[in-house]
Amino acid sequence: MRKASISLLTLIFFLSSCQQIKQSYEETINPKPEQKDKPREQLGSSSSSSTTYSTSSSSSSHSSTVETGQKESESLFKSKEKLDQIQQELVNLPLFRGKKIMLYKSFFLYDHMDGMIIIQMQNPDKPDEVDEYTYRYGKWQEPTPVKITGNIPMESFLYPMDKIKFSLAHDIHEEMIKEAKNMEGGVASDHVYFTHMDFHGIERSYWYSSVKGDRKDLYIDFNTEGKEISRR
Repeated sequence: MRKASISLLTLIFFLSSCQQIKQSYEETINPKPEQKDKPREQLGSSSSSSTTYSTSSSSSSHSSTVETGQKESESLFKSKEKLDQIQQELVNLPLFRGKKIMLYKSFFLYDHMDGMIIIQMQNPDKPDEVDEYTYRYGKWQEPTPVKITGNIPMESFLYPMDKIKFSLAHDIHEEMIKEAKNMEGGVASDHVYFTHMDFHGIERSYWYSSVKGDRKDLYIDFNTEGKEISRR
């Protein structure tokens, strides 16, 4: 009887752990960024949105105009060179200069009010700590601490920054614009994401973005080189 009770408790603990791992994995694959501004898609339905889009040729001509009187802003995805510059400004911060720099879990680029990027980075001087960095108003803001939770090792979410190119977000956004033109009511997302996880032989490192349409939505995943790997 005692052995049966111990076996039952072990099984319950194992199932609980599996559920937590599954939840952590799903949150990593489809992260929900904690942002201060809501994406345009959440500001209203496609029929009543106060935001207008111009995607006639490429993201270089993309602009957004909001009826609240805000000035027209330049797309974050307009220039690959600018995105590379923003990345260099991050890795050249005093804390990171000359050290191995590691991304933690995921990050996203948000094309709103001259652009916003939110990324979590391991502290190279204190490897068990992670801080969140936000690019906004044309510069990187002071970092804020990140609370590490869950039962998946921190190392499973670390990815070398020298293997990431912010400029790929430009190409991915361009692809979303092309896809949007082939969809009824298609509007390319103003978000581009990157996510990474390597746990128990399951490794996923990829970019993704989406297109919202009147009859369906489209999500496309890209590998670390910017090549399409799947769509759903």
